[in-house]
Amino acid sequence: MGALIGHITGGHIVVDEDRGQETTTPRPRSFQPMNVNFGLFPPMDPPSHDDSGNRIKGKDKSVWRKRAMSRRALVDLTTWQRAAELNAAAE
Repeated sequence: MGALIGHITGGHIVVDEDRGQETTTPRPRSFQPMNVNFGLFPPMDPPSHDDSGNRIKGKDKSVWRKRAMSRRALVDLTTWQRAAELNAAAE
């Protein structure tokens, strides 16, 4: 997460070593945003049945797999945030 935040927010900031100050100097633009790429997520088995117990078929399998990966990512992010909050509170 830190590397991602640094890339998004600090790619255009350079430290002026003579003054020890941050400056915004023109640099080649290399940041190219993209939509989510589910191929970067760890693999998981797609659910075989929806919430109502009906079997998932065809294109709906892909939709349900992406939803499951998104849910897993939200749980992981929440866990990470809570751990960071506990560490900050302990300090």
